[in-house]
Amino acid sequence: MLHVTPSMEEPHAIIVYPTFLRLSGTLKANQEAVRLHVFPFSLGDRASAWFHSLEVDSITSWNQMRQAFLAQFFPQRKTVQLRNQITQFTQKDGESLYNA
Repeated sequence: MLHVTPSMEEPHAIIVYPTFLRLSGTLKANQEAVRLHVFPFSLGDRASAWFHSLEVDSITSWNQMRQAFLAQFFPQRKTVQLRNQITQFTQKDGESLYNA
């Protein structure tokens, strides 16, 4: 099949042009890369400072970023502590559930 590049005078042809469709589809196909590039913009002061202290190219996947971020700001000991608070919850005699 012969593909002819559409001219700028044909805006509808540009939208359906195979190269445009392939390029615009990369956002969906590369969601991991998009997440990695956008993530720093969602960070506050401390988290942003932490992110910028990382070695360049030390994190190459979204899963690595997620794990590093959680390890830094929500360490395992905190998870265990919160889980223990939930599982060891007790309501005292005469205490309302709301107050407990």
